[in-house]
Amino acid sequence: VECIEAAAQKAGWENTPNGWKYKIPHNKNHPESTKKTGIGFACGFKNVGFSFGYQENSWAKIEIHGENKINEVVLWHAGAEVGQGTHTIMVQIAAETIGVTTDKVRLIASDSATMGNPGSASASRMTFMAGNAIIGAAKKALEKWNARERPATAEYSYLAPKTQPFDPETGFNLLKL
Repeated sequence: VECIEAAAQKAGWENTPNGWKYKIPHNKNHPESTKKTGIGFACGFKNVGFSFGYQENSWAKIEIHGENKINEVVLWHAGAEVGQGTHTIMVQIAAETIGVTTDKVRLIASDSATMGNPGSASASRMTFMAGNAIIGAAKKALEKWNARERPATAEYSYLAPKTQPFDPETGFNLLKL
């Protein structure tokens, strides 16, 4: 809602007590013209998970190595790379959260035999879910590192907010009505 309101305001709309209003500019070149100039707005919502009440989750593990400075960060995540750049963004998220360059992060990926559940590698879902799991693991490992634990290791399972199924006839979330 905040994003839509900010876009509307930037486009010249104003939220009045009587609803959103936009002053249509006068056509100076042809004032007698029947053509009118207007502005519209469209938006969409892209899901990031499965919803329908399913508790989305994703797991990550981070290990920080070094004595007085961080020499290496090892990131474990079982998420599949199928051409969408998941492994690149995983390394970038870990590096940014811990405060190191990406060359210090070593990714051990796609081994579901030795790692927790990554969840589905569908569309941008993996970036969102894995990203939150990696941020959680990185923050916990960094806390241990700052407490002088060497190596500092942490695991984290991100649980997305629960969802509710929509009414099959109306499409509305029944809990919000």
